[in-house]
Amino acid sequence: MLIWDMFYSFLWLIASALFFSSGSPCPIRGHHPARSEDVRFRITRVYTMTTSGVQGKFQDYSLQGIDNPILSAAMPASRIHRYIAKEIAVPALLGLSVFTLMILMGRIIRLVEMVLNKGVPATEIFLLFAYLLPAFLVITIPLSFLLGVLLGFGRLSSESETVALKASGISLYGMLKPVFLLATLASVLTGALTLYGEPAGNTAFRSKVFDIATSRATVGIAPKIFNDEFDGLVLYTNEFDAQNGLMTGVFISDQRTDSDASTIFAQQGRIFSDAEKYTLTLRLENGNIHRSPKSTRGDSYQTIAFSAYDISLNMGKELEAGQTVKKKDKDLSRSELATAIREAKTEE
Repeated sequence: MLIWDMFYSFLWLIASALFFSSGSPCPIRGHHPARSEDVRFRITRVYTMTTSGVQGKFQDYSLQGIDNPILSAAMPASRIHRYIAKEIAVPALLGLSVFTLMILMGRIIRLVEMVLNKGVPATEIFLLFAYLLPAFLVITIPLSFLLGVLLGFGRLSSESETVALKASGISLYGMLKPVFLLATLASVLTGALTLYGEPAGNTAFRSKVFDIATSRATVGIAPKIFNDEFDGLVLYTNEFDAQNGLMTGVFISDQRTDSDASTIFAQQGRIFSDAEKYTLTLRLENGNIHRSPKSTRGDSYQTIAFSAYDISLNMGKELEAGQTVKKKDKDLSRSELATAIREAKTEE
């Protein structure tokens, strides 16, 4: 390989000498670099014509065919850098799309189920996808950039374009300039998404999921209809006021725990939501709980009277992300992280 590099460098020196001695620069009419076969063919033709001493034919030939920026001594390095950057950017963007879609597939099934079975509008689902993207891009951007570099330089090497670049005087460090630029952009974008995009997206996702759960809890309730929107609960009410969320004549079958299944009757009830803790609570007033524990094998029957009884509502696994009370560390913003650090130091 070293011998071939020296050979191509020698041919390039001869072509450059003839280029500058001709008195007129070789015009560049094309903008698409030729492949390595064209590069080797043109260098050979230049060398043959040079040894034959026909300088006029060389000038005519250069006007007709030599439009490769790699072979032009007057070619600015920026065009070569743009060419290399394009070779990296195209597979990198394709890889970014594929990797992001692969990660989203794990959430698509649940979100599509929300549309088909739970009646959540498609526009809300698209918003949830948008809120999830920053967390996924933090992973897929570095992977796609690495893929772009490998495929880009792999293609240049397989078609011997790196040899042509070296023969034209472009060093390895010169080829890496666009790579360093793209790496800097990818690093800055990934850092911004990590520090700002991911926490904001996760917080917005949790809030949106909670809003969906709250709206479903109130809109899905209809009087004199058995409602099974809540996991493990079947709710029936004689009357329901949608404006203030007040229910009267409430009947509930609680099957959340098999060992302590119970039936609840209450004069009235109301659903409360806590946006800070991401919880939904059904508060019942003036009622009774009827329970027959399985451990007693039907030998005992319990009746409990209450004036107020709270039931924590679970909206299903697809909405559990919005019901997590405590944020994860990665969901905290910079100000929240600083506050958490100060509190931890104070406790110590």
